[in-house]
Amino acid sequence: MSLPESLSLLLVDDEEIVRFTLREFLRFLGHNVDEAEEGFTGIQMLEAKHYDAAFVDMRMPRLDGMGFLRQCREKWPTLPVFLVSGHATETTCRDVLEAGASGFLHKPFSFEDIRQLLATIEQK
Repeated sequence: MSLPESLSLLLVDDEEIVRFTLREFLRFLGHNVDEAEEGFTGIQMLEAKHYDAAFVDMRMPRLDGMGFLRQCREKWPTLPVFLVSGHATETTCRDVLEAGASGFLHKPFSFEDIRQLLATIEQK
């Protein structure tokens, strides 16, 4: 399965180490990556620029991942949004997918997990 050429991706996470890890791997794969430390900033960035997908932490201050996802589905219904969490249960994963998330990334994640999520963007 081939990956898309070069994507414009948005990372929204309040933890610098998570943003750093995702950013460096995605850039290594040739993608353009912008970052936001919280959900409201991420929404503003989506309003200002086109992104091919967003990776969004579930637990953040002010606007959490589910709130971010709801706003995305209202404004950008086709944008792939992948929620990220280290505290998810099976019920949480199901709820996230039912709410319209394109996928779920469990912390700690592997680079193969990220590759698989990116491959789903090409299939859509």
